[in-house]
Amino acid sequence: MLANKGYREAFKSNQPLSLGLNTYKGHVTNKGVAEAFEMEYKSVEEALQL
Repeated sequence: MLANKGYREAFKSNQPLSLGLNTYKGHVTNKGVAEAFEMEYKSVEEALQL
């Protein structure tokens, strides 16, 4: 069950869920958002390692 995984593991293991994550701890994790606002992009996987 997704809820039992914790948020980090849930985002890592569920690609549709991770597509809804736009920012995490000050990092932009959505490529389209990063491009639109000319900000640095970090993948969800990279951001969750921080």
